Amino acid sequence: MELKLDIEPSEVTEIIPWEVDNQVNLLSEAYHLVYGGSTNLLGSSNLLEIETPTKNTVLHIAASYGNNDIVNLVIEHSPKLLFTFNKNNDSPLHVAARGGHISTVKTLLASYTNIERRDIKMAWLEYSTNSRNDLEDYDEVLNMEDLLCFVNKENAQGNTMLHEAMLRGKSNGGHEIFNVCELYKTEDWLKNSLASCCYEFALEMVNYAKKSVLYLAVENGDEDAVKLILENCPKNDAKPKGLSPIVAAIMKQNQEILSIILENKPIWIHLRDKDGRLPLHYAASIGYLEGVYLLLGTCKCCTIQRDNNGYFPIHLASYGGHVEVVKKLLEYCPDPREMLDTFLQQNILHIAASNGKHDVIRYILENQVGEHRQMINQEDRNGNTPLHLASTFCHPATVYYIVNQNKEKVHLDIVNQNNETALDTVGPLTNNSRFKKRLTSIALKSAGAKRSPRRSAALVYIEQEHEESQRSNANSTKTEQKIKRKELHQQRKEKEKEKEKGLDRYRDRAEKVPNNIVPQYLSAEVPNPTFKDMVETLILVSTLIITASVAACFAVPGEADGKANNLCHAMFQAFIIFITISLFSSISSIIILFWATLGLTELVKFSLKIVMPILGIALISLSLAFIAGLYTVISELTWLANVFLVMTLIFVVVEILLYMLLFLPSSSTSIPLRYISYYPFLFLAWILQRTKIDHGVNPWSYLRYDS
Repeated sequence: MELKLDIEPSEVTEIIPWEVDNQVNLLSEAYHLVYGGSTNLLGSSNLLEIETPTKNTVLHIAASYGNNDIVNLVIEHSPKLLFTFNKNNDSPLHVAARGGHISTVKTLLASYTNIERRDIKMAWLEYSTNSRNDLEDYDEVLNMEDLLCFVNKENAQGNTMLHEAMLRGKSNGGHEIFNVCELYKTEDWLKNSLASCCYEFALEMVNYAKKSVLYLAVENGDEDAVKLILENCPKNDAKPKGLSPIVAAIMKQNQEILSIILENKPIWIHLRDKDGRLPLHYAASIGYLEGVYLLLGTCKCCTIQRDNNGYFPIHLASYGGHVEVVKKLLEYCPDPREMLDTFLQQNILHIAASNGKHDVIRYILENQVGEHRQMINQEDRNGNTPLHLASTFCHPATVYYIVNQNKEKVHLDIVNQNNETALDTVGPLTNNSRFKKRLTSIALKSAGAKRSPRRSAALVYIEQEHEESQRSNANSTKTEQKIKRKELHQQRKEKEKEKEKGLDRYRDRAEKVPNNIVPQYLSAEVPNPTFKDMVETLILVSTLIITASVAACFAVPGEADGKANNLCHAMFQAFIIFITISLFSSISSIIILFWATLGLTELVKFSLKIVMPILGIALISLSLAFIAGLYTVISELTWLANVFLVMTLIFVVVEILLYMLLFLPSSSTSIPLRYISYYPFLFLAWILQRTKIDHGVNPWSYLRYDS
């Protein structure tokens, strides 16, 4: 959304103080100081008063650039800056860690623990809101207690100093910050020290994105940091806070880090998230075969654990089409027919068929294990087999493989609880899914799939009731429609008089005409707008062919004084034959298409069915007439005529093949036609798959059902 600012003059409200100008100069000197300029600023100004627009102090600026010398000088002159925070709630430690300046972090920590300086001790007491009367009692134990709290201070994103260091990534040596923390072994009254607690913090402290320091280390692929944290963290079975680090290793497919985690924390393989998923669910869902092997090598019982949607890991592998993972998980499923989700009672073939993963179906059906092959006819809670679901979601390649490659194993006549066979579930053709549904229907019909007799009878009854209702309405409104047609005629006259006022106004009024004011012969049924467009297009194409054919007749090759000189030339004779076929085929097409303008849907379909082959003949004949005519003209130059003939014949063959795709694949059950249709079907299914686009789709959304 474009930002719009109001810059109109408004009433004066105040006069800004003159000190603002001085503040700009001080900021310039502060940055000049950090870049190695003059240190006069340190002795001539109150450093606490110098702030950037985002509330960064001189110490923040020095820490962000990793200038340790200036950091020490600033702390020497103004130790209170150690306890200042910018608008992002960043301390100097945050800023130094974010910049990857571990040496600066070390310098700052040394200053925080330097309580031998009275001013730093007083600054600690002011920050921790303790009374100055306790100044003499403030020792290293209390200092360590305060330091542990300060190190865990969160900024606006919930990040601690350790988070910021790890966010820098593996290349910036984020793990080195733990080496710095290990230098501070002084214990507080609870026997905690920064050296011992920093690894515990790495597991327990999470930011607002629910990411711990260990999770960030795994996400960034920092093996050294992961190994250092896991080897030094408490040796217990406590679960980590926030997102699971082992899932991060799986999603990044980092086998080395996954091995380190399983070696040090094997219990984490049983970590279940809020969606009820285990690490094995995630490894199976992305097809991470090496990760599946590692996880199963640690524990095999995870293969029979469901998530909150009732899915086993093998369901998610099937959903993703990961055949090798499915193959591995099947080793731990004695009878996969029992591996059903809890909502729809679907097996892995139901899931694969719903999402068009025919590779999984191919592996299962080609398997020699009888229990595996029997899943293809297994029904879910709604009575749907995998073929029903593949047909419902219109996955033509999957349907074609199921019914043609495994016809003896698949029962095509199974009906679901809605009394539907697989062919019934394809549904009516619509503009948005016409191509997919047509291919799916062809695949089923070519294998001999039939509609349910009971459902077909019900549909016929509904259609008859609809026709009777339309006929009754037409008779009852006949007189009313005559009156309204007169009104429509009058309205059209008025609109013609207003054409000069603009075409837009004319169209707006046309849209306001009531829908029921239509000619009587069109009131019974309105054809699909798609058919209307097709008819108009075909009429235009036929007209163009007629024009080209007539023009060719008036420009006969070799014509002189109204006579053809090449009358005995074989190619000229071919030209006459082909141009004649082209002309009268086009004329016949136009006459047939006139039938379609009568407005009856069945007549439109019948006309298109006849016209398409005739128009194909006209196009091919026109092409051959062009070849024959031009060859007659250039035949005396043999090499050019031969090259021309070869090139054009190749294009004609391509033209014929492309036109044949309009009629193939065929839904006929004839064996020869099925063989002929095989490759055209696969080609069209491949095009459909290549043009399928899913932007921003959550893969888990397809596997979630409301209870």
